[in-house]
Amino acid sequence: MIIPAALYVPNLAKLRTPRQVAAPEADLITIWRTPYPVIKRYINLCGDMRTIPFAGGTYQQQGRAGKVGRILSGYRDEIKDDDDNSPHLFALALDIAVGDLNRQIAWARKAQDYFYRIGLYPENGIIHVDLCNRNWQRRYGGPASWVRIGGKYYHQDGLEKSITFALEA
Repeated sequence: MIIPAALYVPNLAKLRTPRQVAAPEADLITIWRTPYPVIKRYINLCGDMRTIPFAGGTYQQQGRAGKVGRILSGYRDEIKDDDDNSPHLFALALDIAVGDLNRQIAWARKAQDYFYRIGLYPENGIIHVDLCNRNWQRRYGGPASWVRIGGKYYHQDGLEKSITFALEA
């Protein structure tokens, strides 16, 4: 895979990160396995949000105050809780660190231009985006959007309902 020049890739040797480590505690070095269409949409989203695209690196490596817009997770070769249909297993999803709930809302609304499903994680400053369209949802299930609070997922019919739920929670 050719990595676009617009994508900042950390020096993996400096981070002392192997190309594959156990999921979900660490990033599985997203850029090595995530297809170009997903990365290209991420780059476009970062451009719209005036943020430098940044791939890879976990909280342990960068700290919670690390780069806004950084990819925390993309492709995973195993998923916690035996979610056999996670789009991360198919390299169709990204988890992006964006900050507080207001930033999550702004990023999520703009992400609708590029991705089909969006999840909000208000407690840890992350949004999930993926390319799982309605055909995927019919075949494998899963909501169009969701909010995770206190480790529990609240599925919603659309992003605006998820935003309302997150603001009221």
